[in-house]
Amino acid sequence: MSYSVRLVPYRGETLIKAKDHDGMISPEGEFYIVAERGDMDWMHDSFAEGYLYFRKHINVEKYYQEYLESHPQFARIRFSYKDVLIHLFGFVNYEYRNEVAEIDVPNSKYAGHRITDEQFYTLQNLVKINRDKEDVLMQALRYDNGMEDMEFSYGKTYQKRR
Repeated sequence: MSYSVRLVPYRGETLIKAKDHDGMISPEGEFYIVAERGDMDWMHDSFAEGYLYFRKHINVEKYYQEYLESHPQFARIRFSYKDVLIHLFGFVNYEYRNEVAEIDVPNSKYAGHRITDEQFYTLQNLVKINRDKEDVLMQALRYDNGMEDMEFSYGKTYQKRR
């Protein structure tokens, strides 16, 4: 296995070093840089596999197959290592696509994970650091409020998280 991902977390005052980067946010609110902004493509899967292998000592493919056998409803998610990290381990994905920041959060239907306050705080700071529109934070509420199928139109409606 060959990995070219960074496993150094950024948080609080060090988060400014993550400016102009895409990455993943742990449930504890730590941001892991995956790629330069807008250049993520396949790299998030490589990061997810490397993170789980080196940090958690988990063979992600084996873990996914075992989880799928006990939870067949998970088969509806298009499988990728990134999806496993998000939905089964509670990570949040933050990346820049199509000229806007996009946020993928865990769906509590699969393993009970929800976006944590620490993750939301990190997202707020990343949005501020990267000068994204604050409205993109609405994406983080998708599964918390049962709106996973809802398309977001960004406007001035974002006020509070809850």
